[in-house]
Amino acid sequence: MKRYVGILLVWALCVIPVTALAATSITTRAGVGRSLTWTEMDGNFSNLRTAIDTNSANLGASLASLLQSQTAGTLGYQTVAAMNADLAHPANTIALVTNDPTSTNNTYWIKLGASGTGSWQKSSQPAAIPLVNASLYADFATAVSAQGTTMTTLVVSASMPVTTAVSVPTTINLMFVGTGSLSLSGSGAVTGLKESRPEWFGAVGNGIADDAAAVQNAINASRRAVLSKNYLHSKTLYIINDYQEIVTEGVGQLTSATTLTGYSALTGLVYPSSVVVYQANYVKIIGIRIDQSQLTTANCDGILFYKNSTNGIVSNSRIVSSKGDAIHFYDGCNDAQITKNTVTGSALDGILFHARSYRAVISDNIVRNTAIVPIEIEGRIGTGDTDLQPCTDVVVTGNVISNDTFYGNQGIMIDWSSGVVISGNTLKNVLGVQCIGASNTSISHNTFEECWNLAVFSAEGFTSQVTSKNIVVDANVFNLSAYPGSPRWNGVITLDAVDGATVSNNTMKIANLTGIAIRRTATAQNIAVRNNTTVGIPLFVSTANNMVISGNTIQSPFGAPILTFPSGNLSNLVFTDNTIDQNNTIVFNNASSTITNLNFSRNTFKSLSQAVGVFFQNVTLVRAVISNNIFYDTANTPLHFDVSITAGADSIVSNNIAKGTWLGGKSFTNVGNYF
Repeated sequence: MKRYVGILLVWALCVIPVTALAATSITTRAGVGRSLTWTEMDGNFSNLRTAIDTNSANLGASLASLLQSQTAGTLGYQTVAAMNADLAHPANTIALVTNDPTSTNNTYWIKLGASGTGSWQKSSQPAAIPLVNASLYADFATAVSAQGTTMTTLVVSASMPVTTAVSVPTTINLMFVGTGSLSLSGSGAVTGLKESRPEWFGAVGNGIADDAAAVQNAINASRRAVLSKNYLHSKTLYIINDYQEIVTEGVGQLTSATTLTGYSALTGLVYPSSVVVYQANYVKIIGIRIDQSQLTTANCDGILFYKNSTNGIVSNSRIVSSKGDAIHFYDGCNDAQITKNTVTGSALDGILFHARSYRAVISDNIVRNTAIVPIEIEGRIGTGDTDLQPCTDVVVTGNVISNDTFYGNQGIMIDWSSGVVISGNTLKNVLGVQCIGASNTSISHNTFEECWNLAVFSAEGFTSQVTSKNIVVDANVFNLSAYPGSPRWNGVITLDAVDGATVSNNTMKIANLTGIAIRRTATAQNIAVRNNTTVGIPLFVSTANNMVISGNTIQSPFGAPILTFPSGNLSNLVFTDNTIDQNNTIVFNNASSTITNLNFSRNTFKSLSQAVGVFFQNVTLVRAVISNNIFYDTANTPLHFDVSITAGADSIVSNNIAKGTWLGGKSFTNVGNYF
């Protein structure tokens, strides 16, 4: 009884269908089998899109899976005679005969007797799926046709020519043994498989021989291409069918040759890529490795989803030394998932979600050493501000971004896009988050380490002055120091052109660096700065309207003025309920500035060591109220209204409490102050 256990196990696995490994056929939307060849890549790309018939099944895949799993104790023989000549195996060894002239012999056998003696006994039942030697036929098309609708496993043990298009039906499974492969030429193509491997189409997989054709044929042939070796390729690889996957096993990798070709025929596609998903939906690229380190072709993307390729997934992949963007979703590529990838050394962007593309999750990626922007959401085409195609509803979360190699580029850039959420990311040695023409954007719970200036930056456009709207910067942590030579007016949070911004609950530890800068040529308005904790130089404001600065805790141990309002006109400025400690001076100083409707009240100043606490000079005050402020522990001047200022009777200084002297000879309404 013991010696029959192996037989029972084998037959149980063979008889029971493994539907999880079911194969599928590929048909075009017109219902005709279709695949992509290199000839077509150089010509017309119309009608290339195909769909997958997901309801078909290939039970033969279960047999292939079984054979792969039985690497110990399972033998394969071409004929019974060859098997009988080999008795040097222990009892209960399982063998499979595949190509015996007597078809009933092509089944499983079990060894009887000790090694060197005994015999082989055939199973008591015929094989659940008959095995047929494909080499008995003149070519692959004939071998497939001859099987009709019978459930069959075609065993390919040598190179077989494929000169016409062959759609493998769901009743036929392919088993490749030894040097078996399919050699495509002319109009030869294979479709209809659920899973395929480049080796089945002649790939060498040593990273030296050019395997481009074999990899492309494997992609064309099935719903799921499996890469398990290092494949050098000299041509762009295309995915044109919906519901396709590229996955890797073990050391599976795509290595670009020194040049890449095969891309110019695609309308609008100017530069090559390692892999292009061309107008195909629900494509998955999982675990792939792409190395372009020896590529000399410039601007070559690693993975490109191109024009209306929706519901694409790129995950657990690694792209090294991309000569363009490492991962690029371009124009109408909605509902994307870009997760858990590692991008290193990209010559352009690390991850780019681009132009009229909606809804994406970019999460848990590691992006480092990029030359331009590690993660960019770009809603424009070209370099100007004229061809705008906004992206919307994008979540960027849990990413680790470090070491941008070109000073001046942001860690995350939001360019002419809306509804972007930047949350829970870690950015180090980059220039933070930049918004140009962005709206309804949330930047929260991120950690910025050594990001120099401009950790969060709302800027003008490239060719025109544009405004970002409704920006929330909340609960971030900034541990920063100034980039050498960076100007003081570049703040950690810089609102250069913004209408509607809330900066709240952030913690800033910034060495000799401006925390929040609202400045330069554009007029910022409708801004709230609330409940932030800042160690450093907290604020620089120039030309702003309707601004509230309230409830902040500010420390400035660096011996420099902490708040400056040096140029431009300010209107409707509320500065209330802040606590300011150490070396603090607030300066309103510019000869051309008018400050209208200033409410400077209920602030607390501690440990003043500068000569002046609040200093007004060379400005015109209209309806200014400076009241109920408390100045502790100072032997210096709490409030200084210089003779250079202009102020009318509608400006009031009242109910302030201070130790020191109010300097200045202007005729304010002065009520209840105690100095």
